[in-house]
Amino acid sequence: MKHFNTARTLTAASLLALAALGAQAAVLSPEENGPVRQVCPQIDSKMQQALDRGVQKLQTGTLARVEFTVKGDKVSQVRQQNVPTEMRRQVQQAMRELKCQSNGEQALAFNLNLLPN
Repeated sequence: MKHFNTARTLTAASLLALAALGAQAAVLSPEENGPVRQVCPQIDSKMQQALDRGVQKLQTGTLARVEFTVKGDKVSQVRQQNVPTEMRRQVQQAMRELKCQSNGEQALAFNLNLLPN
């Protein structure tokens, strides 16, 4: 497992609160979630689209974490923690489709607050 060394890479923690209330997602403001959204500006909409159906099926809420590396426009080393098994494939697919752009290699992370209806 790769460790996130802040001297070598930028680690950004952000919170994407995906409350399954129809098609709406409650998200933090760009100032609170700056580095992840700067590198991957579509992160909110991609995660919302990917997880909308899965979140509706959850019995209980959970706080999940996704860590990944971006080098240029390539997303790699996606790691999921506490993501329900039935939603892991959707998260992986959304991360593959994500359009990101960084100068050099950056290690990024965000939390997903998955709330059932």
